[in-house]
Amino acid sequence: MRWILVAAVVGSLVLGVSAAFATHGTAPTVDAIDGSGAGTFNGNINNTTSDSADWYTFYGIAGTPVTITMASGAFDTVLTLYQAPGVPAAGDARASYTQIAVNDDFGATTNSQIDAVLPASGYYVVAAESFSDSGDTLGDYTLTITGDVFASQEAGLEACKQGGWENMTDVSGTSFKNQGDCVSYFDTGGANPANG
Repeated sequence: MRWILVAAVVGSLVLGVSAAFATHGTAPTVDAIDGSGAGTFNGNINNTTSDSADWYTFYGIAGTPVTITMASGAFDTVLTLYQAPGVPAAGDARASYTQIAVNDDFGATTNSQIDAVLPASGYYVVAAESFSDSGDTLGDYTLTITGDVFASQEAGLEACKQGGWENMTDVSGTSFKNQGDCVSYFDTGGANPANG
């Protein structure tokens, strides 16, 4: 009986903490894709509207390291990285994504950072949110996605075709020997590594 009571009390505490944290992540669906690929994006979170999360996407090959940072002087940021089952789009249910990583406070700041190695080739979704209670007017932020990731699989293929293969490598760091080598790599989701 004591264990059941302890579990019930601990469960209540965990639920209480989760409920406070969950107010940032109440957007059950993607309202719009706010940016894609690697780069720096500026956004605004306003929890007084239905847009309490901003959504970013990218395509990456399994084994690719990626760093995602979110910084704001106006509010406590939260980042979540998801793997999508297909090409992400407005209207997708958050529950249809597989969570890969989440970060609230990075270091001694209220900014967020995720360092991850992509577990599979495919599309990924980043939810940029606030830890704050809903109803707050929050403010501006900057989100940066770095790594060898692209807006889409097609964008990776196009980079190969436009001469990018000369400066690109596969996840092992091997250079592509020609355009066809690079195209094959992206076309197969990394299954055909570079033949450098």
